[in-house]
Amino acid sequence: MTNPTADPTAQNISVHLPRRPLRFRSPRVHGAQQDSRQHPPSTRTHAVALTGTGPSRPCRCAPHFPARLPWPSVTGIVTVRRATVDDAEALAALALANRAFLSPWEPVRPDEYFTAEYQRAALRALHAQDPPGTVPCVILVDGEPAGRITLNNVARGAFSSADLGYWVAQQHNGRGVATAAVAAVLDLAFGKLGLHRVQAATLLHNAGSQRVLARNGFTRIGVAPRYLRIAGEWQDHVLFQRLAD
Repeated sequence: MTNPTADPTAQNISVHLPRRPLRFRSPRVHGAQQDSRQHPPSTRTHAVALTGTGPSRPCRCAPHFPARLPWPSVTGIVTVRRATVDDAEALAALALANRAFLSPWEPVRPDEYFTAEYQRAALRALHAQDPPGTVPCVILVDGEPAGRITLNNVARGAFSSADLGYWVAQQHNGRGVATAAVAAVLDLAFGKLGLHRVQAATLLHNAGSQRVLARNGFTRIGVAPRYLRIAGEWQDHVLFQRLAD
């Protein structure tokens, strides 16, 4: 991977949501069930080892929201910030508590992945990148960890692109948290980092995550056969992209 010219550690990403719920009606996407909690939003990108409704001001992606996919109602305050080594214990506990819930959408994880020691070492390795090519972030709801969101494989030059991956804890699934987090990270990617493109990939049947991407202006660009090894099997993925302009 090539590296960004801007250091994403210089400033935390923080997007506060108004507590007033937004109007929401459940969309219909490719015949999926309307209860998005049946389909946890969890995209996977190339860098899957590590791996979250909108800001109070209009965000850059707002004009691209499809009218048929309104934002869901959010009752808390969602923030996204850079993950630090100090987050290791909380992130390990969150991953362990959601291990069964996330297992259909993730690579098979060794038991040590769910320990603070493993998460601490992984975060230290990412922070040691100079300059960094991965931007790991924590999703918070009312100040408490609720998931992960990461820009992986940040590339410069003619490509000027990154891969997006995220997951949200089961208790916050289907409540617009992932939609908010993706909007915040896109603001970072197209703003401070100055990228041209962000790509994301979902399993074919992950309709919930596909709705999250659609709300944030992503468009489907194709299907990649046997793209990632998820839940122990090489599985096809739908590829999406969002451009800065």
